[in-house]
Amino acid sequence: MEIVAFCCHNSLDNIPAIRKIKDTSLQVNLLPCSSKIEVGHLLSTFEKGVDGVMVIGCSEGECQFVDGCLIARGRVLYTKRLLNEIGLGENRIEFFTLSSDEEFANAIETMKERVR
Repeated sequence: MEIVAFCCHNSLDNIPAIRKIKDTSLQVNLLPCSSKIEVGHLLSTFEKGVDGVMVIGCSEGECQFVDGCLIARGRVLYTKRLLNEIGLGENRIEFFTLSSDEEFANAIETMKERVR
């Protein structure tokens, strides 16, 4: 099982565990802002055989780019609809706003359970 996480760079301040990830089933990619992720990139990640995708952004009102987290959340919702249409299921992708290592660990476990 492989899960890819696209994380807002600012999440590193709140979630230091991202830097120390040892889970071999999780690949972490840092973004300057979660809004930089595009629907096409999310879909191509699934085309490469990944089982699940997490997009991790700032909490609403904390984004340095003002509405970045809202843009990212909208792109994830759109991707969910597309995944349903092609038969992969919407549970394989999720947008998370996290503020601690514990929430990060819980989000990883949530995604692992979903894709099993």
